[in-house]
Parts: sequence; structure tokens; C-alpha cells
Amino acid sequence: MSQFLQDIRFALRLLAKTPGFTLTAVTVLALGIGLNTGIYSVVHAFVFSPRPFPEANRVVQLYTQNQTEPSKYRAFSYPQYRMLREQSAAFTGILAHGLSMVGLGEGTASHRAMVDFVSTNYFSVLGVK
Repeated sequence: MSQFLQDIRFALRLLAKTPGFTLTAVTVLALGIGLNTGIYSVVHAFVFSPRPFPEANRVVQLYTQNQTEPSKYRAFSYPQYRMLREQSAAFTGILAHGLSMVGLGEGTASHRAMVDFVSTNYFSVLGVK
């Protein structure tokens, strides 16, 4: 145990002799630990945490299969979605959404943004107010 205490005292003396290096090392370690914690928190929130709506384990996503290329799938068209929504008794509710790129701006300045177009029953099917 006394060797351990001697090593700690020696390390502290060396760090005190070089305050610039000590400050740099502590700053780099703090940034590294902080960034890793932040990234882990984001990944955990998106991948491992439950979805923020009731009965998330009962939500499924449907696609149509391409007849000419069976390994490829595609989203439903709007008329197909409406027909499925009106005639399906297998699901408690069917909603639709579609990602798209749009231009936003005023006057001559604009920028692109990703949006998700959703059906009018989107939130009610998910049970979100």
C-alpha cells in the first residue's frame, strides 16, 4: 500500500510541475468522456428505449412486394392505403406516412429540409394526443 501512495504523490508532483500539460490532459479527457456519454445517450434513446406511445410492440409496418422483382419492396400508394384502411379488419387502425425533401424559405432564400407527411389519423392510431 505504501508503494501505491508513493506513486500517487510522485504523479501529483509531476502534474504540478507541468500545469499546461495537466490542464490540456484534463480538458481532453473531460471532452472525450463527455462526448462518449452524449453519443451513448442518443444511441440508447433511439435504439434501446421503448417508443413514446402506448402498445409500441403492436405496431407493424406494411409494404407491397414488387411482382417483377420479389426481393424488392415499396410503400403503398395513397389509393391503396385508403382501400386497405377501409377494408381491413385485421388491424385496429392503419396510418400512412412518407418521407420527402422540401424547400423552405422566404423570398429568394430557401433551404432543403426532410419532412414526414402523415395521414390525418396518424396520432390517433398511435394513441398520442
